[in-house]
Amino acid sequence: MVEEAKEIENSESPAVRLMRLSYIERIGTLLGIMIGEDISPRKSIVNEFHVSYDTIRNFLNFDSKIKIETILKFCYIIGHYLHEEYEAVENYKSKKHIKDRTKRLGRINQLQREYKEIYGAGAEAVEDLIKKKVDLRQFVNKAE
Repeated sequence: MVEEAKEIENSESPAVRLMRLSYIERIGTLLGIMIGEDISPRKSIVNEFHVSYDTIRNFLNFDSKIKIETILKFCYIIGHYLHEEYEAVENYKSKKHIKDRTKRLGRINQLQREYKEIYGAGAEAVEDLIKKKVDLRQFVNKAE
């Protein structure tokens, strides 16, 4: 396992490593907020997207060994849960703990902006799939 980590570090340029670490930090922060605010429960991520609890924990701990493929997979995961939460709140089908709908929608919009800042064109591609009614859980898991 240690040799594998060294191999990853040695196989990429310092510029690629810096970029990957930046993504890990920003995604880990956003994911932590989403889990903390019950937008994307860990159990749902594990069951619906076949991601291990360890992978989620690695993001939350900003583990430098996370691969670029995993970073890209989380573009779909985060996009899915932000969309689901927005739709639930917008259509009054959200969890009972939400007292102020307008405030919650504002918060979700803020998180969606952060998501778009992180993923850019990837976030746009995910939004296009959502508009086409593609089930991202099936889409991501089919690719594996």
